[in-house]
Amino acid sequence: MKILISSLLISCIAFASFGQVDIDPALVDQGNFAPNLQEISIDKFEDAGFWRTLISIDDGVIQHRSLRGTPDAKDPLILETALAPQSSADDYVLGVRTDFFRRTYSTLSLVPARPIPIPGIASSLSIWVAGRNIPYELKILLRDSIGQISVLSFGKLQFLGWKKLETIIPPDIQDVRYTGLGRGLDSNTGLEVIGLQIESSLMETYGRYYVYFDDLRAVTDLTVLSRDPDDMIDNW
Repeated sequence: MKILISSLLISCIAFASFGQVDIDPALVDQGNFAPNLQEISIDKFEDAGFWRTLISIDDGVIQHRSLRGTPDAKDPLILETALAPQSSADDYVLGVRTDFFRRTYSTLSLVPARPIPIPGIASSLSIWVAGRNIPYELKILLRDSIGQISVLSFGKLQFLGWKKLETIIPPDIQDVRYTGLGRGLDSNTGLEVIGLQIESSLMETYGRYYVYFDDLRAVTDLTVLSRDPDDMIDNW
């Protein structure tokens, strides 16, 4: 009996001593990965010729052009200024004009001449839009590396003047992080933009409609990944 009690006391003392051990997080190996989140410009809408505008021929006529100007509230990008200050011109916006034939549900599409890659692993997108207080909805179309297309909403355009609209990219439409090669601004391992869409409202689809776009941006992880020499190759 004495032996049993002694064993229990020793166990309790050991457990209490173990529970009092403090671990310094700074001494724990967290690995080599550290996210490098940066806000970068995907397209500034400087060249109207890079975009096509489309609408059903039964709904109306659409046209677009470059117009000089930029939102006064827009902040410059620190990364862009540091990497290429000479190429950070931002003098124009893209204006889109639609003349509707009738009241209807219609889709106004803006399609780039080629898909616009988003470097790294993007977590959010933003775009500056000058609205005319009409409850149309702006959406963006993304395509991943296996061809799957996702549509995200920037929200309603029911406001006057310039406003920055933002949308979150859900993790479930992101590509799996590719760990075999380094990755930087010139790599294309993630999503790409294949278009913008404006969904009209039935009671507001009439007459002439104007909307303006500037500076499509992404907040993205530009961490350069590298493989340790003793790491295994995923080729089996």
